[in-house]
Amino acid sequence: MKFLWKALALYFLTSSVLMAAAADSEAQAMHTAAAYFDAKAYDQAGEIYEKLLKAPLDEWKKDLIRYDLGTVLLSQGKWKEALSQFNAIPKQSIPTPVLRRRLFFNMALAYLKGEKLQNEISQKVFLLRQALQALSLAQQADCDLSKLEGGACASDPDIKHLQIYAKAELALALLKEREMKLNPASNDLQHLIRAGRPIGELIQNLASLYLQGLAQDPLQETTLTALQTSQSQIESILNSTQAEQSAELKIVKEGLKNAGHSLNLSLQMLKKNQAQQAHLFLEAAYLYIKRILTLLQDFKTHKPADILTEAIADQKDALSLTRLAAQTSNLEDPHSDPDLNQILLNLQNDTLAAFQPFAEAVYLLQKELFQANNCQEKPWNEVLPLTEKGRQAAGTAQDYLKKGSVPRDFVIAKQEEAMKNWQLALEKLQQYKMPETNTGSASKPQTFQQVLRLLEEMNQQDRIQPTEKAPIKEGLRPW
Repeated sequence: MKFLWKALALYFLTSSVLMAAAADSEAQAMHTAAAYFDAKAYDQAGEIYEKLLKAPLDEWKKDLIRYDLGTVLLSQGKWKEALSQFNAIPKQSIPTPVLRRRLFFNMALAYLKGEKLQNEISQKVFLLRQALQALSLAQQADCDLSKLEGGACASDPDIKHLQIYAKAELALALLKEREMKLNPASNDLQHLIRAGRPIGELIQNLASLYLQGLAQDPLQETTLTALQTSQSQIESILNSTQAEQSAELKIVKEGLKNAGHSLNLSLQMLKKNQAQQAHLFLEAAYLYIKRILTLLQDFKTHKPADILTEAIADQKDALSLTRLAAQTSNLEDPHSDPDLNQILLNLQNDTLAAFQPFAEAVYLLQKELFQANNCQEKPWNEVLPLTEKGRQAAGTAQDYLKKGSVPRDFVIAKQEEAMKNWQLALEKLQQYKMPETNTGSASKPQTFQQVLRLLEEMNQQDRIQPTEKAPIKEGLRPW
């Protein structure tokens, strides 16, 4: 949490509305409290606000003072006392979106502050969920503010960073909570390994740790070394196993090898004070881990829509990293880093590999429908041309990356074209009601896959699309 506090502004601005409505003595007291807050003399600032709360003021004025007092308490690390003040404010009485945004944002900070001090896993889960709920309300207030200003909803970076952090922490806490119910002694990765938990569970735990690292700003060297240690623990147990080298084990080892290489590059960049490059390689390492979890699914689907959905997800990941590479690479020679070029190519290869079974799945489905005298023209007369355009675009992006000299903007354009065509095809496929068949029946994914899906779903929930209009930034501050 330290990086979150450092990233937030800690300055004091008492509401101009409250100042204008206050008597001279009250206004002077507020100015004095503001000065104490700026000087980090929180005890003195808190005493003034407590006295003001006892004064015969209108309730709406006291609500603003409660917010200011809660902010002072939060700055002192007194998260319970801060929440007591914040929760005493009737939410329906807050007149403007900017005030609602500040209140809910600081409430989320208080919940996260409390979560870090908890040892009881159930309390951690409760506080993290409360923090995410408060952040959702802060996000909605920020959206309302953008609409009032005539723009579309905008994604505030402060809210986004806290949501990423809280979601990663919650996913990890839920995993630990479940493991403790199965085996109360299993509290960490080493216990999971010694307990002989499924490979997927170990990788899911590692993925959660990666997400925590990606949420850090600035990224810490100790975080990367801790990730290396956790990953080495898994690799050690896999290398020492006497079991036959199954396809599953080969997938995990290859993915961990690629992730480990990217993680090492991230650490090297961080030691050279190249923070953006360090974050880029850490993102690449996480995508390798995420890919392992996808490939470890113990059920196979032959449904065209599911295959297309997976290909879109892989292309989205590849596109995201290519964009990040375009922003952080050496401008004089953006292709000077062969490690980065290979990573981008690997992700594009994964995209085409995910799409490859699509045509066969369509053929098998049509074959079954033909045997049932129910062969279809729609929606395939629209879907197949779109998916083929997407495949060609994805293949061109792959060729560009193989050459290594094509501008990244060209690669990005083709990756975007592939996603656009595949998404249009998927929409048409989902709009059309398919006849029932026995093809593609699949068992439900195991728990570790559900946790991965939980992470992805939390990242999709209440997502606000960015707009060109820059959002108003509000840090930890009083009204």
